[in-house]
Amino acid sequence: LEDEGVSPNVARTAAWTLRMFTSGKSVTFEPFRRILQPIQRVISSSDDLFMLSHAVYALRHLSDRAEKTEALAFVECGLCPRLVELIETHQNSHVTRPAVRVLRNLVKRGGGAAAAAIDAGLLEALPRLLAGPDDSSGSVSRNACSIIGFACKAGKFQAVIDAGCVRPLLVIVVSLLRPEMRGIMADRGVAQKAARVVRTAAWALHCAVRTATPVQLQLLAMLPGGIQ
Repeated sequence: LEDEGVSPNVARTAAWTLRMFTSGKSVTFEPFRRILQPIQRVISSSDDLFMLSHAVYALRHLSDRAEKTEALAFVECGLCPRLVELIETHQNSHVTRPAVRVLRNLVKRGGGAAAAAIDAGLLEALPRLLAGPDDSSGSVSRNACSIIGFACKAGKFQAVIDAGCVRPLLVIVVSLLRPEMRGIMADRGVAQKAARVVRTAAWALHCAVRTATPVQLQLLAMLPGGIQ
């Protein structure tokens, strides 16, 4: 991954191997710290779907295991702006799904990692994710909702409001109350996926309400679906 002159096939194999190595249950972050910079180069310079997907999945696995101080290594390598760009512009869920998970983990860790992700424009990218078509598991929407919840817990509710994230959350929660949803929800698989997304959206709203000022609560109540 560090050799720019390597053949595409070798680079793809290296990205796949890295993803497999980082996916083990006993994996810890520290032994892989030095690989973050080469991954940053790959995701910033490659348009190859295979390479991008496996490189970002490796980041996802490592971010799942990184502690709060270790999460800062993602920031130091300059990963946040590119990850935000990918969730904004990439059309394939094999890239957006792990990318939004990495960003969710960084915001969850709080501190400098959360601030860097938010400063990179993460919150502004979320309304499109919440309003658009989801992947088959619903994980993109769930992780987007989680990001909003963790941002609110970190005292960033005003930033969430300014980014236009509150209304999509309300739409998700209130959507299950609509009569036309009854037939759709009869499908057990669809119902379970929708329930997980709605539960996470409701949790994010709960975090927002707990940290909101009276003025922010009034604004929330005035939005369509706010009273419901």
